[in-house]
Amino acid sequence: MFDWYERLIPIQPSQHRQLGWLPARSLAMVSHRQWLPACLGDLSQAAAHVPTAVLEREGQLSPVVLMSLLPHQNHYLTEQGQAREDYVPLVLRPYPFARATITERQSPTLCIEASHLVELDTPGAEPLFENGQLAPPVQKIMQMLDAIARDHEVGRAACQLLQQKGLLEDWPLNVRYGNEVTRIEGLRKADLDALNGLSREDFADLQKHYAAALAYTQNVSTHQLGRLKQWAAQQRPAAGAGGIPESLDSFFGKEDDDLTFDFD
Repeated sequence: MFDWYERLIPIQPSQHRQLGWLPARSLAMVSHRQWLPACLGDLSQAAAHVPTAVLEREGQLSPVVLMSLLPHQNHYLTEQGQAREDYVPLVLRPYPFARATITERQSPTLCIEASHLVELDTPGAEPLFENGQLAPPVQKIMQMLDAIARDHEVGRAACQLLQQKGLLEDWPLNVRYGNEVTRIEGLRKADLDALNGLSREDFADLQKHYAAALAYTQNVSTHQLGRLKQWAAQQRPAAGAGGIPESLDSFFGKEDDDLTFDFD
């Protein structure tokens, strides 16, 4: 389960029929996330705001959106935990609900973040149930969670297909702190030269599995790296705090094949 959930509670009619839930008022729960899982369903929208990439973790490839150049930070969010632009990653929209596999159960079940499960008379609370059934807004969220789970399966398969056909290349992004350089590990990007050299049959295979759209959208989104620079400057801590410097003129290198972001 995603690490922005602290304690999930399975929703059970027998226990929660008379309870309510509080909608999330901010995205502060991911203020520490440098990247977030991406959905193919909103990848084109994401690419208009933030860079996207393919990330390899524990031997598995998946699409992600980059939110920061610095580890454990999210420059897309304001200090109040609000999105800077009119885009909220699809994977965050069901919060505080989630699909989770509980130890005693074999299949994922609908859960809620414990801190958002409240008495129905709590100001701002919405009902979990109506007439013995999940309330319509909760049903829609459950459908969204199911769609996101299916999307992630398709997205991982599309990334794997790109890898099998030799269409992904390493995308080194480095951040320098003084004399130390930290790399965002595992990032890949689409190799457009290889993509444009595919046979008609191979390209049709990519289209069939949504991999072509993933590759082209990812490539376009790399131009959003400049926004991460701007947002980092807006969140610049006070001088001497060991963070982003007053001058960011040397923030970007000239070659995007091996970008180094200098925070010296």
